[in-house]
Amino acid sequence: MRIGVGTPNRIQKLIQEGALSIDLVQVIVLDLFVDQKERTILEIPEVRKDLFELLESNFLKGKAKICLY
Repeated sequence: MRIGVGTPNRIQKLIQEGALSIDLVQVIVLDLFVDQKERTILEIPEVRKDLFELLESNFLKGKAKICLY
C-alpha cells in the first residue's frame, strides 16, 4: 500500500489486526485542519491520546518523518 488514511484509532486497529503493515512507512502526515469548533486533532482529548499512543507504539522507534499539514 502506498497511502493509508484514517483516524489514529482506526489505523491502530488495522495494524493490530494485521491488515496494515507499517514496516516501510517513511512519512506520516498529520492533518491539522481546524474544525467548526476551532479545534485540531491535537486539541480533541480522545484523538490526541490515540494519536500519541499510535506514534509511540509504532513509529517513534523507526525512521518515519512526521509532517504537519
